[in-house]
Amino acid sequence: MGVNQKLIRAELYKLLIYDPGAFFLPHRDTLKAPGMFGTLVIVLPSDHTGGELVVTHGNRKVTLSLANNEVSAIHYAAFYADCEHEVKPILSGTRIALVYNLTRLVQFARLEGGYYTDEDREREDLKDQEMEELQKNRAAAAVVAGKTGVLPLIEKLAEKLTRTFDLPPAPAKLVYLLSHYYTPNDLSPGTLKSEDLAVASSLVRAAELSDCDVHLGIVHITAYHNGSNVSRQKMMVDGIMAMDGRRWNLGSLVVAENELFPSGYLDNVRPDEDLQKAFVGNDAGEPEAQYHYAGLLIWKKEALGVAMMQNGAPRAGLYLERLIADNALDSDAIFDLVDEIPLSFDTKARQTRHVIGALMAAPNPDPLHSFVGRWVDVTSELCVQPIIWALPCLDTDTLVDLLGRFVLRLKRDDRLTTAIL
Repeated sequence: MGVNQKLIRAELYKLLIYDPGAFFLPHRDTLKAPGMFGTLVIVLPSDHTGGELVVTHGNRKVTLSLANNEVSAIHYAAFYADCEHEVKPILSGTRIALVYNLTRLVQFARLEGGYYTDEDREREDLKDQEMEELQKNRAAAAVVAGKTGVLPLIEKLAEKLTRTFDLPPAPAKLVYLLSHYYTPNDLSPGTLKSEDLAVASSLVRAAELSDCDVHLGIVHITAYHNGSNVSRQKMMVDGIMAMDGRRWNLGSLVVAENELFPSGYLDNVRPDEDLQKAFVGNDAGEPEAQYHYAGLLIWKKEALGVAMMQNGAPRAGLYLERLIADNALDSDAIFDLVDEIPLSFDTKARQTRHVIGALMAAPNPDPLHSFVGRWVDVTSELCVQPIIWALPCLDTDTLVDLLGRFVLRLKRDDRLTTAIL
Protein backbone atom coordinates (compact mmCIF):
# COMPACT_ATOMS: atom_id res chain seq x y z
CA MET A 1 0.00 0.00 0.00
CA GLY A 2 3.02 2.26 -0.18
CA VAL A 3 3.16 2.96 3.58
CA ASN A 4 6.17 2.45 5.83
CA GLN A 5 5.05 -0.47 7.98
CA LYS A 6 7.17 0.73 10.92
CA LEU A 7 4.97 3.81 11.22
CA ILE A 8 1.51 2.22 11.12
CA ARG A 9 -0.65 0.52 13.69
CA ALA A 10 -3.42 -2.07 13.24
CA GLU A 11 -6.15 -1.42 15.81
CA LEU A 12 -8.78 -4.11 16.31
CA TYR A 13 -12.20 -2.70 15.42
CA LYS A 14 -14.62 -5.63 15.56
CA LEU A 15 -15.24 -9.36 15.15
CA LEU A 16 -17.70 -10.22 12.36
CA ILE A 17 -19.49 -13.56 12.11
CA TYR A 18 -21.34 -14.33 8.87
CA ASP A 19 -23.85 -17.21 8.88
CA PRO A 20 -25.38 -18.67 5.68
CA GLY A 21 -27.18 -15.93 3.74
CA ALA A 22 -25.32 -13.10 5.48
CA PHE A 23 -23.63 -10.43 3.35
CA PHE A 24 -22.41 -6.83 3.46
CA LEU A 25 -23.62 -4.32 0.86
CA PRO A 26 -21.16 -2.06 -1.02
CA HIS A 27 -19.89 0.73 1.24
CA ARG A 28 -16.86 2.79 2.18
CA ASP A 29 -15.39 2.74 5.66
CA THR A 30 -15.57 5.88 7.75
CA LEU A 31 -12.34 7.20 9.21
CA LYS A 32 -12.87 6.11 12.80
CA ALA A 33 -9.58 7.31 14.30
CA PRO A 34 -7.03 10.09 13.69
CA GLY A 35 -4.55 9.00 11.03
CA MET A 36 -6.73 6.13 9.77
CA PHE A 37 -6.11 5.41 6.11
CA GLY A 38 -7.11 1.78 5.52
CA THR A 39 -8.75 -1.44 6.68
CA LEU A 40 -7.26 -4.86 7.33
CA VAL A 41 -9.55 -7.92 7.20
CA ILE A 42 -8.28 -11.22 8.60
CA VAL A 43 -10.50 -14.26 7.96
CA LEU A 44 -9.89 -16.89 10.61
CA PRO A 45 -9.85 -20.61 9.73
CA SER A 46 -13.54 -21.37 9.20
CA ASP A 47 -15.10 -23.79 6.73
CA HIS A 48 -17.44 -21.85 4.44
CA THR A 49 -18.27 -21.11 0.81
CA GLY A 50 -19.21 -17.78 -0.70
CA GLY A 51 -18.47 -14.56 1.17
CA GLU A 52 -16.04 -13.22 -1.43
CA LEU A 53 -14.63 -9.76 -0.73
CA VAL A 54 -15.10 -7.37 -3.67
CA VAL A 55 -13.01 -4.18 -3.60
CA THR A 56 -13.61 -1.38 -6.11
CA HIS A 57 -11.63 1.78 -6.77
CA GLY A 58 -12.42 3.88 -9.80
CA ASN A 59 -12.75 1.57 -12.80
CA ARG A 60 -10.84 -1.30 -11.15
CA LYS A 61 -12.60 -4.13 -9.32
CA VAL A 62 -10.94 -7.05 -7.51
CA THR A 63 -12.72 -10.12 -6.13
CA LEU A 64 -10.93 -12.06 -3.38
CA SER A 65 -11.90 -15.38 -1.86
CA LEU A 66 -10.60 -15.47 1.69
CA ALA A 67 -12.22 -18.84 2.49
CA ASN A 68 -9.85 -20.99 4.51
CA ASN A 69 -10.34 -24.26 6.38
CA GLU A 70 -6.65 -24.81 7.18
CA VAL A 71 -6.19 -24.32 10.92
CA SER A 72 -2.50 -23.51 10.45
CA ALA A 73 -3.10 -20.54 8.13
CA ILE A 74 -5.12 -17.34 7.85
CA HIS A 75 -6.15 -15.33 4.83
CA TYR A 76 -6.19 -11.53 4.88
CA ALA A 77 -6.71 -8.46 2.71
CA ALA A 78 -5.88 -4.78 3.21
CA PHE A 79 -7.27 -1.83 1.27
CA TYR A 80 -7.60 1.91 1.52
CA ALA A 81 -10.60 3.11 3.52
CA ASP A 82 -12.00 5.10 0.59
CA CYS A 83 -12.25 1.98 -1.60
CA GLU A 84 -15.80 0.72 -2.00
CA HIS A 85 -16.08 -2.89 -0.86
CA GLU A 86 -18.70 -5.56 -0.20
CA VAL A 87 -18.99 -9.12 1.08
CA LYS A 88 -20.98 -11.49 -1.11
CA PRO A 89 -23.60 -13.78 0.51
CA ILE A 90 -22.36 -16.79 2.47
CA LEU A 91 -23.51 -19.96 0.70
CA SER A 92 -22.62 -22.46 3.43
CA GLY A 93 -20.72 -22.63 6.70
CA THR A 94 -19.65 -19.67 8.80
CA ARG A 95 -17.21 -16.87 7.93
CA ILE A 96 -15.37 -15.40 10.93
CA ALA A 97 -13.36 -12.25 10.35
CA LEU A 98 -11.38 -9.76 12.42
CA VAL A 99 -11.48 -6.17 11.13
CA TYR A 100 -8.67 -3.74 11.98
CA ASN A 101 -8.33 0.00 11.42
CA LEU A 102 -4.97 0.84 9.87
CA THR A 103 -3.67 4.14 11.25
CA ARG A 104 -0.49 6.12 10.80
CA LEU A 105 1.48 6.79 13.93
CA VAL A 106 2.51 10.14 12.53
CA GLN A 107 1.65 12.44 9.66
CA PHE A 108 3.54 15.33 8.15
CA ALA A 109 3.76 18.37 10.38
CA ARG A 110 0.66 20.54 10.21
CA LEU A 111 1.73 24.14 10.64
CA GLU A 112 -0.75 26.78 11.74
CA GLY A 113 0.72 30.26 11.56
CA GLY A 114 4.17 28.77 11.14
CA TYR A 115 4.30 26.91 14.46
CA TYR A 116 4.09 23.25 15.46
CA THR A 117 1.20 22.23 17.69
CA ASP A 118 1.85 20.55 21.07
CA GLU A 119 0.91 17.20 19.54
CA ASP A 120 3.50 17.75 16.83
CA ARG A 121 6.20 18.36 19.43
CA GLU A 122 5.29 15.20 21.32
CA ARG A 123 5.68 13.20 18.12
CA GLU A 124 8.88 14.85 16.95
CA ASP A 125 10.92 11.64 17.18
CA LEU A 126 8.45 9.81 14.96
CA LYS A 127 8.43 12.70 12.50
CA ASP A 128 12.21 12.48 12.30
CA GLN A 129 11.88 8.77 11.52
CA GLU A 130 9.34 9.44 8.80
CA MET A 131 11.35 12.28 7.27
CA GLU A 132 14.47 10.09 7.26
CA GLU A 133 12.49 7.31 5.58
CA LEU A 134 11.08 9.73 3.01
CA GLN A 135 14.53 11.07 2.21
CA LYS A 136 15.78 7.52 1.67
CA ASN A 137 12.79 6.79 -0.58
CA ARG A 138 13.39 9.95 -2.59
CA ALA A 139 17.06 9.12 -3.06
CA ALA A 140 16.16 5.57 -4.12
CA ALA A 141 13.45 6.88 -6.43
CA ALA A 142 15.93 9.22 -8.09
CA VAL A 143 18.29 6.32 -8.79
CA VAL A 144 15.46 4.16 -10.11
CA ALA A 145 14.18 7.02 -12.25
CA GLY A 146 17.56 7.38 -13.92
CA LYS A 147 17.80 3.63 -14.60
CA THR A 148 14.25 3.10 -15.83
CA GLY A 149 13.84 6.13 -18.03
CA VAL A 150 11.41 7.93 -15.72
CA LEU A 151 13.63 11.01 -15.54
CA PRO A 152 13.15 11.89 -19.23
CA LEU A 153 9.39 11.67 -18.64
CA ILE A 154 9.72 14.10 -15.73
CA GLU A 155 11.67 16.45 -17.98
CA LYS A 156 8.99 16.22 -20.68
CA LEU A 157 6.33 16.98 -18.09
CA ALA A 158 8.35 20.01 -16.96
CA GLU A 159 8.56 21.22 -20.57
CA LYS A 160 4.81 20.81 -20.95
CA LEU A 161 4.18 22.81 -17.77
CA THR A 162 6.45 25.57 -19.05
CA ARG A 163 4.63 25.73 -22.40
CA THR A 164 1.21 25.66 -20.74
CA PHE A 165 1.97 28.67 -18.56
CA ASP A 166 4.00 30.63 -21.12
CA LEU A 167 1.78 30.38 -24.21
CA PRO A 168 -1.48 32.40 -24.34
CA PRO A 169 -4.16 31.96 -23.24
CA ALA A 170 -2.27 30.72 -20.18
CA PRO A 171 -4.26 29.57 -17.14
CA ALA A 172 -3.56 31.16 -13.76
CA LYS A 173 -3.05 27.67 -12.31
CA LEU A 174 -3.61 23.98 -13.05
CA VAL A 175 -5.57 21.63 -10.80
CA TYR A 176 -4.98 17.88 -11.05
CA LEU A 177 -7.68 15.72 -9.44
CA LEU A 178 -6.34 12.83 -7.34
CA SER A 179 -7.92 9.40 -7.56
CA HIS A 180 -8.37 8.64 -3.85
CA TYR A 181 -10.74 10.29 -1.39
CA TYR A 182 -9.39 12.38 1.50
CA THR A 183 -11.14 14.37 4.19
CA PRO A 184 -9.91 17.95 4.75
CA ASN A 185 -8.38 16.90 8.08
CA ASP A 186 -6.72 13.82 6.56
CA LEU A 187 -5.17 15.45 3.51
CA SER A 188 -1.45 16.16 3.76
CA PRO A 189 1.71 15.33 1.77
CA GLY A 190 2.35 12.40 4.12
CA THR A 191 -1.10 10.81 3.68
CA LEU A 192 -1.19 10.52 -0.12
CA LYS A 193 -2.01 7.01 -1.30
CA SER A 194 -0.39 4.74 -3.92
CA GLU A 195 -0.82 6.32 -7.37
CA ASP A 196 -1.64 9.71 -5.87
CA LEU A 197 1.76 9.72 -4.16
CA ALA A 198 3.45 8.72 -7.42
CA VAL A 199 1.69 11.48 -9.37
CA ALA A 200 2.44 14.08 -6.69
CA SER A 201 6.11 13.10 -6.57
CA SER A 202 6.40 13.40 -10.36
CA LEU A 203 4.60 16.75 -10.48
CA VAL A 204 6.70 18.18 -7.65
CA ARG A 205 9.90 17.19 -9.46
CA ALA A 206 8.61 18.56 -12.76
CA ALA A 207 7.52 21.78 -11.03
CA GLU A 208 11.02 22.28 -9.65
CA LEU A 209 12.41 22.06 -13.18
CA SER A 210 9.82 24.50 -14.59
CA ASP A 211 9.93 27.16 -11.85
CA CYS A 212 6.50 26.19 -10.51
CA ASP A 213 5.03 25.53 -7.07
CA VAL A 214 2.73 22.66 -6.08
CA HIS A 215 0.08 22.75 -3.35
CA LEU A 216 -2.65 20.42 -2.11
CA GLY A 217 -6.31 21.35 -1.77
CA ILE A 218 -9.89 20.09 -1.73
CA VAL A 219 -11.78 20.76 -4.98
CA HIS A 220 -15.56 21.18 -4.82
CA ILE A 221 -17.46 20.79 -8.10
CA THR A 222 -21.14 21.55 -8.52
CA ALA A 223 -22.40 20.24 -11.87
CA TYR A 224 -25.76 21.35 -13.26
CA HIS A 225 -27.31 18.82 -15.63
CA ASN A 226 -29.48 19.37 -18.68
CA GLY A 227 -30.77 15.90 -19.41
CA SER A 228 -27.75 13.60 -19.58
CA ASN A 229 -25.31 16.44 -20.27
CA VAL A 230 -23.57 18.82 -17.90
CA SER A 231 -24.83 22.29 -18.81
CA ARG A 232 -22.53 24.26 -16.53
CA GLN A 233 -20.23 23.85 -13.55
CA LYS A 234 -19.11 25.84 -10.56
CA MET A 235 -15.72 24.86 -9.13
CA MET A 236 -13.86 26.04 -6.04
CA VAL A 237 -10.78 24.85 -4.16
CA ASP A 238 -10.05 25.35 -0.47
CA GLY A 239 -7.94 23.85 2.32
CA ILE A 240 -4.79 24.84 0.43
CA MET A 241 -1.58 23.37 1.83
CA ALA A 242 2.03 23.64 0.73
CA MET A 243 4.00 20.44 0.15
CA ASP A 244 5.94 21.09 3.36
CA GLY A 245 2.68 20.62 5.29
CA ARG A 246 2.01 24.33 5.91
CA ARG A 247 -1.61 25.39 5.53
CA TRP A 248 -2.53 28.67 3.85
CA ASN A 249 -5.62 30.29 5.32
CA LEU A 250 -6.86 31.55 1.94
CA GLY A 251 -10.51 30.51 1.92
CA SER A 252 -11.84 29.39 -1.46
CA LEU A 253 -10.31 30.04 -4.88
CA VAL A 254 -12.30 29.85 -8.10
CA VAL A 255 -11.23 27.09 -10.51
CA ALA A 256 -11.76 27.79 -14.21
CA GLU A 257 -12.77 25.07 -16.67
CA ASN A 258 -9.44 25.27 -18.53
CA GLU A 259 -7.50 24.84 -15.29
CA LEU A 260 -8.83 21.37 -14.41
CA PHE A 261 -7.37 18.06 -15.62
CA PRO A 262 -7.34 15.19 -16.49
CA SER A 263 -10.14 15.50 -19.03
CA GLY A 264 -13.27 13.45 -18.47
CA TYR A 265 -12.88 13.75 -14.71
CA LEU A 266 -16.63 13.32 -14.10
CA ASP A 267 -17.09 10.38 -16.47
CA ASN A 268 -18.50 7.26 -14.78
CA VAL A 269 -18.13 8.83 -11.32
CA ARG A 270 -21.02 8.87 -8.88
CA PRO A 271 -21.45 12.26 -7.23
CA ASP A 272 -21.03 12.67 -3.49
CA GLU A 273 -24.44 14.35 -3.39
CA ASP A 274 -27.38 14.45 -5.80
CA LEU A 275 -29.61 17.48 -5.30
CA GLN A 276 -32.83 18.19 -7.18
CA LYS A 277 -33.82 21.82 -6.88
CA ALA A 278 -37.40 22.49 -5.87
CA PHE A 279 -40.04 23.02 -8.51
CA VAL A 280 -40.72 26.66 -9.31
CA GLY A 281 -44.14 27.17 -10.90
CA ASN A 282 -44.37 24.77 -13.84
CA ASP A 283 -40.60 24.55 -14.30
CA ALA A 284 -38.32 22.13 -12.55
CA GLY A 285 -34.96 23.40 -11.35
CA GLU A 286 -31.75 22.07 -12.84
CA PRO A 287 -30.63 18.74 -11.38
CA GLU A 288 -27.49 19.42 -9.39
CA ALA A 289 -24.68 17.02 -8.47
CA GLN A 290 -21.81 17.76 -6.11
CA TYR A 291 -18.34 16.20 -6.24
CA HIS A 292 -15.46 16.61 -3.80
CA TYR A 293 -11.91 15.70 -4.80
CA ALA A 294 -8.46 16.17 -3.39
CA GLY A 295 -6.29 17.92 -5.93
CA LEU A 296 -2.79 19.15 -6.72
CA LEU A 297 -2.53 22.85 -7.58
CA ILE A 298 0.32 23.87 -9.88
CA TRP A 299 1.28 27.51 -10.49
CA LYS A 300 4.21 29.46 -11.84
CA LYS A 301 6.06 30.86 -8.85
CA GLU A 302 5.69 34.44 -9.99
CA ALA A 303 2.01 33.85 -10.84
CA LEU A 304 1.14 32.30 -7.49
CA GLY A 305 1.16 35.67 -5.75
CA VAL A 306 -0.88 37.24 -8.56
CA ALA A 307 -3.49 34.49 -8.32
CA MET A 308 -3.76 35.03 -4.57
CA MET A 309 -4.09 38.80 -5.02
CA GLN A 310 -6.82 38.41 -7.62
CA ASN A 311 -8.84 36.33 -5.17
CA GLY A 312 -9.83 39.57 -3.42
CA ALA A 313 -8.55 41.90 -0.72
CA PRO A 314 -9.33 39.75 2.37
CA ARG A 315 -7.46 36.66 1.11
CA ALA A 316 -4.71 38.76 -0.43
CA GLY A 317 -4.01 40.31 2.95
CA LEU A 318 -3.55 36.91 4.60
CA TYR A 319 -1.13 35.82 1.87
CA LEU A 320 0.86 39.07 2.03
CA GLU A 321 1.05 38.78 5.80
CA ARG A 322 2.75 35.39 5.50
CA LEU A 323 5.21 36.49 2.82
CA ILE A 324 6.17 39.74 4.55
CA ALA A 325 6.64 37.95 7.88
CA ASP A 326 8.99 35.49 6.12
CA ASN A 327 10.90 38.36 4.42
CA ALA A 328 10.12 36.62 1.13
CA LEU A 329 9.43 39.82 -0.84
CA ASP A 330 11.37 42.98 -1.60
CA SER A 331 9.62 46.35 -1.91
CA ASP A 332 9.25 46.16 -5.70
CA ALA A 333 7.68 42.70 -5.49
CA ILE A 334 5.24 43.90 -2.83
CA PHE A 335 4.34 46.89 -5.03
CA ASP A 336 3.66 44.61 -8.01
CA LEU A 337 1.48 42.23 -6.00
CA VAL A 338 -0.54 44.98 -4.32
CA ASP A 339 -1.35 46.48 -7.72
CA GLU A 340 -3.02 43.15 -8.64
CA ILE A 341 -5.55 43.35 -5.80
CA PRO A 342 -8.93 44.16 -7.39
CA LEU A 343 -10.61 47.23 -5.91
CA SER A 344 -13.94 48.52 -7.19
CA PHE A 345 -16.77 50.91 -6.41
CA ASP A 346 -18.32 48.15 -4.25
CA THR A 347 -15.21 47.29 -2.21
CA LYS A 348 -15.95 47.82 1.48
CA ALA A 349 -13.52 49.25 4.00
CA ARG A 350 -13.56 46.11 6.14
CA GLN A 351 -12.34 44.08 3.15
CA THR A 352 -9.11 46.07 3.07
CA ARG A 353 -8.13 45.61 6.71
CA HIS A 354 -5.99 42.47 6.28
CA VAL A 355 -4.08 44.05 3.40
CA ILE A 356 -3.43 47.24 5.35
CA GLY A 357 -2.34 45.26 8.40
CA ALA A 358 0.07 43.19 6.31
CA LEU A 359 1.53 46.21 4.50
CA MET A 360 2.09 48.07 7.78
CA ALA A 361 4.70 45.41 8.59
CA ALA A 362 6.51 45.90 5.26
CA PRO A 363 9.93 47.62 5.42
CA ASN A 364 8.89 50.24 2.86
CA PRO A 365 5.63 52.22 3.44
CA ASP A 366 5.13 53.11 -0.24
CA PRO A 367 2.99 50.03 -1.13
CA LEU A 368 0.72 50.87 1.82
CA HIS A 369 0.33 54.46 0.63
CA SER A 370 -0.42 53.26 -2.90
CA PHE A 371 -3.05 50.73 -1.80
CA VAL A 372 -4.92 53.11 0.51
CA GLY A 373 -4.81 55.77 -2.21
CA ARG A 374 -6.35 53.39 -4.74
CA TRP A 375 -9.13 52.52 -2.30
CA VAL A 376 -9.87 56.21 -1.70
CA ASP A 377 -10.05 56.77 -5.48
CA VAL A 378 -12.66 54.05 -6.19
CA THR A 379 -14.68 53.43 -3.03
CA SER A 380 -18.41 54.02 -2.67
CA GLU A 381 -18.16 54.25 1.10
CA LEU A 382 -18.16 57.54 2.98
CA CYS A 383 -15.48 56.16 5.27
CA VAL A 384 -11.94 57.15 6.20
CA GLN A 385 -11.42 54.01 8.29
CA PRO A 386 -8.65 52.55 6.06
CA ILE A 387 -6.75 55.82 6.43
CA ILE A 388 -7.17 55.61 10.20
CA TRP A 389 -5.92 51.99 10.22
CA ALA A 390 -2.84 53.01 8.24
CA LEU A 391 -2.26 56.19 10.27
CA PRO A 392 0.74 54.89 12.30
CA CYS A 393 2.66 54.40 9.03
CA LEU A 394 1.61 57.61 7.26
CA ASP A 395 3.78 60.70 7.22
CA THR A 396 2.14 64.13 7.26
CA ASP A 397 2.40 64.74 3.51
CA THR A 398 0.88 61.37 2.65
CA LEU A 399 -1.96 61.83 5.14
CA VAL A 400 -2.79 65.26 3.74
CA ASP A 401 -2.72 63.87 0.19
CA LEU A 402 -5.08 60.97 1.03
CA LEU A 403 -7.58 63.16 2.87
CA GLY A 404 -7.46 65.71 0.04
CA ARG A 405 -8.17 63.01 -2.57
CA PHE A 406 -11.07 61.76 -0.45
CA VAL A 407 -12.64 65.23 -0.21
CA LEU A 408 -12.18 65.90 -3.95
CA ARG A 409 -13.84 62.61 -4.79
CA LEU A 410 -16.85 63.51 -2.65
CA LYS A 411 -17.25 66.67 -4.70
CA ARG A 412 -16.88 65.24 -8.20
CA ASP A 413 -18.20 61.64 -8.18
CA ASP A 414 -21.96 61.44 -8.83
CA ARG A 415 -21.93 57.68 -8.16
CA LEU A 416 -20.56 58.33 -4.68
CA THR A 417 -23.22 60.95 -4.00
CA THR A 418 -25.92 58.51 -5.15
CA ALA A 419 -24.52 55.76 -2.93
CA ILE A 420 -24.50 58.10 0.08
CA LEU A 421 -28.09 59.23 -0.55
